[in-house]
Order: sequence, then C-alpha cells, then structure tokens
Amino acid sequence: MRHKIGIVIFAENNEQINYVDIATANAHMIKNHMNVSVSIATSDDVIDKIFDNVIKIPKSDEQTKSFIGYGKYEKLSYYNSNRTSIYDITPYNETIMIDADYLILDNSLNLCWGSDEEIMMSDTATNLYGGPMNLRERRLFDTNIPMSWATVVYFKKSERAKIFFKLVQNIQKNYAYYAGMFNIQAGLFRNDYAFSIASHLMSEAQTTNVKPLPDHVLLTSTPADKIMKIRKGKIDLVSKVDEWHYPVQMKQNFHYLNKFDLSERAKDIVEEYETKN
Repeated sequence: MRHKIGIVIFAENNEQINYVDIATANAHMIKNHMNVSVSIATSDDVIDKIFDNVIKIPKSDEQTKSFIGYGKYEKLSYYNSNRTSIYDITPYNETIMIDADYLILDNSLNLCWGSDEEIMMSDTATNLYGGPMNLRERRLFDTNIPMSWATVVYFKKSERAKIFFKLVQNIQKNYAYYAGMFNIQAGLFRNDYAFSIASHLMSEAQTTNVKPLPDHVLLTSTPADKIMKIRKGKIDLVSKVDEWHYPVQMKQNFHYLNKFDLSERAKDIVEEYETKN
C-alpha cells in the first residue's frame, strides 16, 4: 500500500465568514509552495476542484465567539469542535492538520514528513515582529501548563498518536471537569486547551510530551491587520493598533486572525495563484 502524506483543513462556515473559501485559497497556496495532497473536512458544499479529498463531517456543535476585524466586531456562531476527530478521518499515513486561516507561504512544513516524532505541535507563538504573545496565550492560566497550539499539528498513524487523540476526545467530552482541574473557563471549547491538556497528561514527569514542529514558532497577526496586496509567496499587511499603523510583508507561514478580511480576499488569493506560474 502506498504511503500517503498530506494536509487536512477543517472548514465550517458561519453567518458572515466563509471558511470553505478561506480553505480553498489556502489549498492553492499549499499546492504551489509545498506540492502535497490537500483535503478539506467540512459539512458545507465545496465547489473548487483543488482538493484531493472532500471529507464530509457532521456540523460541529454551535458555539458563540467574538470575531474582531479591522474596525469590525461581531458575535457570531463558531463551529470548530470536530477537529478532535482528525485521527479517525484522515486519509493519510502522515498528516498535517492546519487551521484554514494558517496561510502557507513557504515549504517549511515539508520538514515534518518522515519525522521520528509521532506527534508535533507549535509550542511558541509570537506576533509578526517576533514579540511574545500575552500570558493568557502562553499558558492555559497565569500559573498553569504551557500552551501547545492546535493551529498546526503533525502526526503519523501510530498507537501513541491514536492514544493522544482518544485522550483529546475524552477531554472534549468532559470539558467542564478538565476546565475546573486546570483553572480555565469552561464556556467556549478551545482546541488549543484540549490538545495542551492531552500533551501534559501524557508527559509523565515532563512539562509536555509533544515535541515542537521543525519551525516551532507560530507567527500570529492581530485581528486589526488588513491585507493590502497579494502576490504569489508574499502578502502585504497593514495594522491599526491604538491608531498606530505599521506595514509588514509576509513571506513565511502565518496565522491570520482577521477572518472577515480573509473571507473577502480569499477569491483574490485563488485568482493570484491560478493566473501566475
């Protein structure tokens, strides 16, 4: 049987943000920069033929979340709890699961394939200039265990990885109990928390059991960022933070938090990648 590697993106639309469009744009970027198979896991319709597999999943449990953009703020439905099923539904022997809005601008994740590690996640997140995230985004609670980011997760089909994801699902099912144990808010189920707790519980005497990705720093924008220009391998941003604007050009993979903007510009990204060699 052929050994399969590839990326799986979960995407479920809400009232204003088309995550399928975002995932589609990202798939075009992945194909160009990484040249690997890409699958989408969704309960919504998919039109673009860029995906090697369309994995139909039931709609995630509805949650409500505050979404912030460049001068925009909305409380909207949030569907993201089905990511814990990734081990069971992936069509690959080695999988990288990414958020739809983790934009792929380089091939650094190709370093994961063939790794001796069975699971890897980002263990450090910074802003686009390399500055640290606030403490709430570095630990589950001020004095709690460190965060392991579920934004990008590599794993291979193995007994250890299977146990890890079964544990993640158990944490999800009993989230109120684990939230109390680790002193976190139980209201909104957060994959980062569930994956971090699972890593900690499997760690024996260590702080964490899951090793970081080869490019372990998760570059993260602010919700105030806005896309100004799109070129293949480059995205120019401008941000409004306390009335101060800064420009930045991204040539590396990064987590783009302005979902409103990305949903609007997704078709522009597809057009850019389809029309240029």
